[in-house]
Amino acid sequence: MLTSIRPDRAGPLFLTILVTWLTASLLLYFALPLTLFGCTLGKRICGVQVTHQRNGECSGFWRAVGREAFWLISLPTPVPWPAKSLWCCWDKPFQLCLHDKVSGTVVVRRMS
Repeated sequence: MLTSIRPDRAGPLFLTILVTWLTASLLLYFALPLTLFGCTLGKRICGVQVTHQRNGECSGFWRAVGREAFWLISLPTPVPWPAKSLWCCWDKPFQLCLHDKVSGTVVVRRMS
């Protein structure tokens, strides 16, 4: 029964469930599809994929995890998050966002 859970014990349990859920979603929605297919469902719909910057192949599991983890970790930093994502507007010649620069990946048009 929910009324029998004490509020002081519900906090750590909730935090544990939240962190577990976020980690699982990071791995299942972002890292795994980027590793296997080079794109998530949304990227596939938009016709783009993430590749390794040097050889153009799928980025690999740890590179995909690093790419998404950097994006999540950088959210609370002092630099406003739109600037991090809009970095690609003035980055030349590859137009990479900061999370792509850090992970060594590039987003390209998907070959059908």
